[in-house]
Amino acid sequence: IYDGTTSISGLSGGNSYYHLTFNGSGGTWTLGANLTVAGTLTITAGTLDVSATDCSLASCAVSVAGNWLNSDIFTARSGTVTLNGTNQTITGTTTFNNLSKTESANDATDETLTFTHTTTYTIANTLTLDGRDADDRINLVSSAAGTKFTLSPTLAAQSVDFLDVIDSQAS
Repeated sequence: IYDGTTSISGLSGGNSYYHLTFNGSGGTWTLGANLTVAGTLTITAGTLDVSATDCSLASCAVSVAGNWLNSDIFTARSGTVTLNGTNQTITGTTTFNNLSKTESANDATDETLTFTHTTTYTIANTLTLDGRDADDRINLVSSAAGTKFTLSPTLAAQSVDFLDVIDSQAS
């Protein structure tokens, strides 16, 4: 857990974590390298900013194998968030620059990506949702059956295939 109300550049604990939480109203954590989270990434309070001078691009990449829980501010810049777990949840209004999820195994089992109902998720640049084939799809679902979430790919390039979408609307 990173707590605090000041601005910090680079994460003192390194760049690979199991679960990672940012919690500090008014605090800003700016990545110093690409970030890998093997479990859940939580932004409780404060700002996670992916800009960095030490990344290969203008912004750092973030890979999350667990859930994405955002209750405050995620500054996407030109970064990419890759969801590389099996069944994952995205919670909290978030604007992504690039968002990517690829079905991880050719095993005749779908993966599910759950979005919080009545919440809007914006993709500013590229949206990649890649199921492998007809029996290895990515299912996009709402956290409350019958209540829609909104996916807003504003001017985003989209690469999507082998999806099953339930209770969603696009804006």
